[in-house]
Amino acid sequence: MQLLPGCYIQLSLEKIKGEKIKNSETNRQYWSKNLRILSILIFFWFLVSFGAGIIFTGWLDRFSIFGIPLGFWFAQQGAIYTFIVIIFIYSYLMQRLDNNQTRKIHENKNKNSI
Repeated sequence: MQLLPGCYIQLSLEKIKGEKIKNSETNRQYWSKNLRILSILIFFWFLVSFGAGIIFTGWLDRFSIFGIPLGFWFAQQGAIYTFIVIIFIYSYLMQRLDNNQTRKIHENKNKNSI
């Protein structure tokens, strides 16, 4: 069972050949990259939902999408669409990060077994 997106890799890595993986530099790098991805995506979500939907509404209302003022559109629809895109971006980036982490763990295990 996957509790959080980043927890799956940690739980699955602990089960490899019945051995527990100790906290290593590789794991610290993984969580550092994970937090960096989250921080960047949350920043963009805030920028679009709060910034475009509230702060910059007056300036954005000079433009329109299908006859609807852009600031109003971001407040009603744009922030939701952006959030959905951010979910897919997060899923893609975390899958790539998890695959990279698994590869590094296997490389380290192979180096240690030689």
